[in-house]
Amino acid sequence: MECSRDILLIRHPQSLANIDRSICRHVRDFDVEISILGYAQTSQCVNFIKNSYFNNKRLHIYHSPFIRTKYLADRLALSLSSPKKILISESRKIEELCFGAIKGLSMQEWAYTYPKNYSDYLTAKANNEKLSFCYPQGESLVDVYQRILEFKFQILDKESADTIIIVSHDIPLKILYMILCNKKLKQYFHIPEIPNVGVHHFTRKEGTYYHQGLIFQI
Repeated sequence: MECSRDILLIRHPQSLANIDRSICRHVRDFDVEISILGYAQTSQCVNFIKNSYFNNKRLHIYHSPFIRTKYLADRLALSLSSPKKILISESRKIEELCFGAIKGLSMQEWAYTYPKNYSDYLTAKANNEKLSFCYPQGESLVDVYQRILEFKFQILDKESADTIIIVSHDIPLKILYMILCNKKLKQYFHIPEIPNVGVHHFTRKEGTYYHQGLIFQI
């Protein structure tokens, strides 16, 4: 019989792009730095996990290959690792949706620079087909859903650590939340945004996931 396991879904701390997304015109999304508030959020989140019962168990932390997720994952590992060892792994399957060529552009700039794609977006929005809409040189929500589903089946379902911490981004975490709650992707736009360093807690028992709530937010 499988022991109950804890899964924590944590969104990254506030980044400079959360304040001004135009920064992504000049800086790769992978390399966007954390804001001053983001550093304070990191400390609060780390203290919450450190002082919780999750710190008494074997942990494995997964993060996307972005500075803002890696920083929080590293801080968690440093805070929780003594005297036990914490496993930490990077996975591209849980990285943010790729907005491709329009990353950092305003709606007006998008319409001017990629008029056909912007027109397709408006058509998809009007026809309730935004899930399958693909950004130029980027992804659709369906694309993200597929790689998050792979992450669940290939990694999360097989993970043996007592506590699994996943540090990722709003879109992939919302999709993973939906998958674990057995919700359909078409319900995506009804799921609330996950706040920066917000922590959703799930338990896994005998292969079934149970949502325990949003247990930390600032």
